[in-house]
Amino acid sequence: MIDADNGLVVPTITFAQRVNTYSKNKFIECIELFDNEFWESFLFNHAVN
Repeated sequence: MIDADNGLVVPTITFAQRVNTYSKNKFIECIELFDNEFWESFLFNHAVN
């Protein structure tokens, strides 16, 4: 029973960690993308005006 429990627990933990890492990376990518687009439009608007 102990082996079976460990077999179930370990993959669940690694899967949760993978999801957390993936979510953080996606979140950071979105922020970086937003920053780039924001500053590009910001600088472009000020250069035009």
